Amino acid sequence: MKFFNKYIEQISYILVGFYISAIFLAMASSENKNLLDIFNSLSGFISAGGALAAILTVITVIKQRQSDIDEKSVNYANYILFILDRQIIFISIVYKVAIKPHENKSNLERAFCMLMGDFDSTLVNAINIEESMFILTNKNPETIRFIDEIQRDTATVADLIARRNQMYESYVKPFIRDKTINDFGENYENIENIVGPQTVYNLIKITDEIVSMLPLLQMELIKVQNELHEFACIRFSDYEILAPTTSA
Repeated sequence: MKFFNKYIEQISYILVGFYISAIFLAMASSENKNLLDIFNSLSGFISAGGALAAILTVITVIKQRQSDIDEKSVNYANYILFILDRQIIFISIVYKVAIKPHENKSNLERAFCMLMGDFDSTLVNAINIEESMFILTNKNPETIRFIDEIQRDTATVADLIARRNQMYESYVKPFIRDKTINDFGENYENIENIVGPQTVYNLIKITDEIVSMLPLLQMELIKVQNELHEFACIRFSDYEILAPTTSA
């Protein structure tokens, strides 16, 4: 069946050619009959051939429409895999550059020492769930729900980072200037006297949220990326599927 679907157009042309050849053969072998008798004798044959050709034409049109749908789905599947890959890589870089150097520090010291750039805006809410409905044909249709949830989590992390950066720029940086956490000692009181207790509390809280969410988010992104890639390779086996650059 897969072979038939793949070569339906070629089969159609072959059958049409067969019928035309048969007609000419009949004409060539009927030297003693007039043209009208020949066509009358072939009327049933020609009618059957015409009906078959019409059916094959309809099948070809349907197949072409399905092919167009598949190509659109494949293109969006590759787009999703590309976005997931970029999100994974971006989070990995953020963790390596901004968090890892401070992972052995106290929550207080980390909150005031850790500097982060804004989350890449092109990676926030970048996947359209409506365009992703083809994933529902997966043996595990929950994949689309996971993608939606992970994209929401990505947007949450991006918002947390933006809020932290704004808080740091507005309420911390103007007061501490070139000072480091060591200039204030290892207790809240000295820092609270400079920036205020509420700022200290909020900065620690939001920093801890980011630090805890990023590695979990990365693992979930890798998991759903591998699930989608496996599904796409099976569902669209005749197409090129973008391979993940990361693995679980």
